[in-house]
Amino acid sequence: MVAPFVFRDVRGERSVMQQVEVKSSLLSNGMQVTTMRLPWAKSIAIGIWFKAGSAYECEDELGMAHFVEHLLFKGTKRHTGRRIAQVVDELGAYLEAFTERELTCYYARVLPDGLSKMLRLMAELVSEPEMSVKDIKVEQDVVLSEISEVNDTPEELVQELLLEALWDGHPLARPVLGKPESVKSFTAKSVKSFLKRFYTPDNAVVTASGCLEHERFVEELQKAFGSFNGKAQVPKLFPPVPKPQLKIAKREIAQAYVCIGSHGFSQRQRKRFLCMVLLDFILGGNASSRFFQSIRERLGLAYSIGSVSIGMRDAGFLVILFNCLPENVEKTAVALRHEIQKLLENGIRKSELRRAKAQLRSSLTMSLESVMGQMLQMGRQLIYFNKLIPSEELLSNIDSITPEDVMETAFKLFERGKLAVSFVGSLDPLKVEKIAKILTEF
Repeated sequence: MVAPFVFRDVRGERSVMQQVEVKSSLLSNGMQVTTMRLPWAKSIAIGIWFKAGSAYECEDELGMAHFVEHLLFKGTKRHTGRRIAQVVDELGAYLEAFTERELTCYYARVLPDGLSKMLRLMAELVSEPEMSVKDIKVEQDVVLSEISEVNDTPEELVQELLLEALWDGHPLARPVLGKPESVKSFTAKSVKSFLKRFYTPDNAVVTASGCLEHERFVEELQKAFGSFNGKAQVPKLFPPVPKPQLKIAKREIAQAYVCIGSHGFSQRQRKRFLCMVLLDFILGGNASSRFFQSIRERLGLAYSIGSVSIGMRDAGFLVILFNCLPENVEKTAVALRHEIQKLLENGIRKSELRRAKAQLRSSLTMSLESVMGQMLQMGRQLIYFNKLIPSEELLSNIDSITPEDVMETAFKLFERGKLAVSFVGSLDPLKVEKIAKILTEF
C-alpha cells in the first residue's frame, strides 16, 4: 500500500511527488515484518515486538516479562553486556526496550550503514541470551531496587494500587515489575521456560521505518533471524470484569495521594476509546482543563491534579489523580465530585470539544513526524488490531465525534458503583473511606 505526500519548496510551488511506502512480508520462520519508507529520513527505527507482557505470566513468575527484558542486555553467547553497549556506541545508535502489561518491545535507531549489524545484535539478544547465574543474581537485585523505588514513590504507588482496586485478581491488575518474592525465585530454568513460551517467531512482530528499502530490510532480517524458531504458548487473556474497591497504603508523608479510576474502553472499541481520550483532555488532561482550572487555579486546593486515559488491546481505563496536603483531601474530593456532577448534569461545551479535538489531532500528527513515532505506532496497531490504521482514518474518526457521543461515554464511565479509589498517605483509614464515598457515590 502506498500513501503519497506532496512537498513544496520555499516558494510554495509543488515539487516532485514523493511517496511513503508501507510493505509487509513474512520471513521463512513465519515472523511478520512491516516497514515504512520515509523519503526524507536519514535513519532507521526498528522494533521487535512480542506479545509477552506481565498479564500473560503464571502466578509463580510475576514480573518475569520485565525481568527477561532486563536480563537479555546482560550478554549473549557471543557478546558480553559491556561489548553490546560498545557495539551500539560504535554504530552511533541506541538500543533500548520496554515492558508493558500486554507486550514487550526491543527498539533501536541506527543509520543505514549500521542496519545489518544492529539486526544481528537484536537477534542475538532475543534468541541467544547467556543467562549466567551471576547475571541473574545481579539483575534480581536491580529489579528489587526498582520495586522498592516504586514503593517509596507515592505518585507511582497510588497508580499501581488503583489497578488492583479496579480489576482485583485479573492479570492486567498485576504490577509489571512483579512482587519481591517472585523475582527472588527466578532461575535460569524458569527464564528459559518463559522464553520458550513467548519468544518465538509466530509471537513476534517486526516494524521499521525511515531510510530503508523493504526488500533489503527483509533480506537482512532473514539473515539475522532465519534460525529463530519455536511455537508460542500464549494463554488467552479475557477482558477484565471491574470489581471496584478501595486500596490504601499507609505512609507517613507530607502529602496525600489519591486516584479515582473507572473501567473504560479498549483500543479496539475505537469510537468509545476516542471519546474517553477527548473527555480526558476536557476534564484534566491539560492546563485549560476543568479540574486544573477549578481545583488548582481557582481554589488552590491541590498541588497537582489531572487525568489520564489508557487503552490497551482488551481493556482500558480513565484515571483522575491528585495530591494535596492531608487537611485538604476532603475539600478537594468535594470539589472534584462537584465538577463531575456538573459534567453529568450540564454536559460539555462545543468550544471544549473543539479544543480537545485540536489537541488530540496535533498529538497524533506530531508523534508521526519522527521515524521512531511511526515505528511505534505500527507496532502497537499490529499487536492490537493485526492491521495498520491510516492516520487519515483516525483523524476522520476524531472529527466525527459529537458532544453527545462524549457525554454517552461520560455516563458509562461515571456510572454509580463503577469507580475504584486508591490512597497513599498518613490519613486514618476511616477518614479515607469517607473520602472514597464522596468520590464514588454521585
